Amino acid sequence: MKSDQAFLADLDRSNESARLTHAMLLSRRVCAQLMPVHKRESYAKRHAYADSGDIHIKRRVEVKHRKTINFTCAEDFPFPTIIVEECHHIERGFPPLEGIYIWNAALTHYVYISVATRLHWKVRTRFVPEAQRECDFFEVPTNLPLLQWGKRNG
Repeated sequence: MKSDQAFLADLDRSNESARLTHAMLLSRRVCAQLMPVHKRESYAKRHAYADSGDIHIKRRVEVKHRKTINFTCAEDFPFPTIIVEECHHIERGFPPLEGIYIWNAALTHYVYISVATRLHWKVRTRFVPEAQRECDFFEVPTNLPLLQWGKRNG
């Protein structure tokens, strides 16, 4: 078994490599959080000091509510494409986008559009009456197998 002194020395070296990795991730515009390290008071209290990882990566999830569209699945979605979001909202965001949940009018069903489907998104210019201007939106085909259709729990 490793001595307590050896363990703490290894922990210090590990912390340095975690700090270097964290700085590298930040330089690559990855939203990363270096988790704090708390050194144990004694070997007997070691279980109270276990961590949950060195670095946590944060991603963004957008949520939209389609107040006038009811759907339960791809088959009853009333359009051949789903408006994902206005392009600049997707492209400017930090942390990076993980995906978008779009809920139906009744808030009973949703479609989850993962950023993994991004290759299938097309840009379409639409007139937005509320803004009185044209805006570019990402759209995705409703029948794309990679979309995740779901029902509200409870």
